[in-house]
Amino acid sequence: MGHAQSKRAKEFYETCRDGNVDRVRELLSTLTYEELNCSDPTTGHSPLHIACKNNHDKVVQLLLEQKACSRIIINKDGTTAHDIATSPNIRSLFARQSDRDVDTRFVDNYDERSSFQLASNSPSSTNCPNNWNKGHNTVTEAKDAQLMLTLAQLKDPIMKQFISSRTEKESQERIYLLIYCHIPPSHKQRELAEYLYEQFISTKSVIPLLTLYSLETPLYHALQSDADAYTFLLYLHLKQLRKQAFSGHVYRGAKMSHADLDAYRWALENSAILETRSLQSTSKRKDVACSFAPPLPITDPKLAIILHFRIDQICSSAIDLNGISHYPGEEEVLLLPFTLFKVVSIDQHTIGFNQQYEILMENIPVPKNKIWKIIRETN
Repeated sequence: MGHAQSKRAKEFYETCRDGNVDRVRELLSTLTYEELNCSDPTTGHSPLHIACKNNHDKVVQLLLEQKACSRIIINKDGTTAHDIATSPNIRSLFARQSDRDVDTRFVDNYDERSSFQLASNSPSSTNCPNNWNKGHNTVTEAKDAQLMLTLAQLKDPIMKQFISSRTEKESQERIYLLIYCHIPPSHKQRELAEYLYEQFISTKSVIPLLTLYSLETPLYHALQSDADAYTFLLYLHLKQLRKQAFSGHVYRGAKMSHADLDAYRWALENSAILETRSLQSTSKRKDVACSFAPPLPITDPKLAIILHFRIDQICSSAIDLNGISHYPGEEEVLLLPFTLFKVVSIDQHTIGFNQQYEILMENIPVPKNKIWKIIRETN
């Protein structure tokens, strides 16, 4: 829910409700964060909610241009402003504007990195193509995944404090450093990023960290190669995200070489278990993934791939960002590192002289284990 209404906040809310664009513009420069995001005491609507509900597109555009305007406030019906909007034009205002971020968030370019670790200590691993250097033949071999999940599920407060006290502080400082180094002071979302970080520190909730991840900033790209601190903090506080744990089908686009695809074929033939090695944005909407990996000519050295993730049981490391993401229309589900999958099938679809592949991957639940047992086995 948003903040309670003061006298000035009430005036601003009513101005947004009535669609008075000029007055909204005048008031915006005078408002605090709390006043900008105030809630109606009866409905729980924020100014953004009511402007969306009443189809005041110019007011909605003005509000969304404000760094501090929160898109994730829910009303008393549990609905965000984006969800309450019925106008396609207004819904489109919530979409990302940066082509670079949109073009990379839901697609893998295997020239830059591989999203999975694949291999094993079994004899068959010597025939594994590509340079994937970690994976498992059985789920019990996935010690890193077990360690992270066990940390998240620790019930002994003394043990958890012993493990997390120093590492948590260092991880918090690392996140702040990433914000400071990668989001310039002039960036339109720097102020919002700093606010979300402060909310994370003051409330001890990791929800603001997830909203921070969803922003349209260079931090997203930095986290693709420097995610240890961020990942540790999410796993440490994973119990806070029980309601966001996801089950269902999600999708991600990819552009691969034939050698990259051969690695997945090897995994399929050898029943290998794959482990995610980075933060991966996926979407519940298959059309989002398909738009980033449309069919390519058969003669093209690159292959268009749709990665289809099937998660049959609720998975705590697959986090539904509904009501959390700054861009709700993307229907994003975040896959954390150390999430386990196996390849179920690889299908080729030929359309005229073009082709596209779909790789179906099934989530493998991580077994629970005693933390000291796992630590001994990983040393």
